[in-house]
Amino acid sequence: KSPAGVCEFDGRLSLVRLRPSGRLLLYARANLAASGSRHVQLTTSDDEGVSWSPFQPIALRGHSPEDGADIYFFSAARNPADNGTTLLALFPMVQHFRGCICIAFSRDGLEWSAPMPLVSAAAMGQRAHDQPAAGVIERGDRVDLYVHEGVPLINIDQTTPLALRARLRRRGEARRTELVRYSVPRATLLRWTQQALADLFC
Repeated sequence: KSPAGVCEFDGRLSLVRLRPSGRLLLYARANLAASGSRHVQLTTSDDEGVSWSPFQPIALRGHSPEDGADIYFFSAARNPADNGTTLLALFPMVQHFRGCICIAFSRDGLEWSAPMPLVSAAAMGQRAHDQPAAGVIERGDRVDLYVHEGVPLINIDQTTPLALRARLRRRGEARRTELVRYSVPRATLLRWTQQALADLFC
């Protein structure tokens, strides 16, 4: 058990530079309970990573960690739809044993729009079997987003009963796993951005 106030970095991190300030934003998983209640926390640096602010939880409009939803990995990036002046993030969300890959938008990296479901994701317990891959790719008038579908053994951790682990390993090894590209027209992504941010600050 971790001492009070100690953050365990047991998940993937996401680093992005905010324009035009140049501030570095670092996102990490926030484990708010012994099991489940996974959220996202943020620390920032204004001196190229020499010093960092205390972590604080991000705000997702219409969502609270007490709602019982789990966010397992927050993949933030500059938004290519508006030349990187805003941010977007892809993340898996699981609630009531149902999962999806969501997208949200932000101007400052702390206040985010409501999660918008993009594609459904198979879930087991509090985890989605599909996870976003870091980064977005600009390709002409389209923007490519990537999702790792069928991440192997993602549903096994130290709390998994030993009697169940072998079965889950066999199922995980048999599951199809691949990197899938979702291509979105830049104009569509810009429309999503504008609507989401308008709703966020109305």
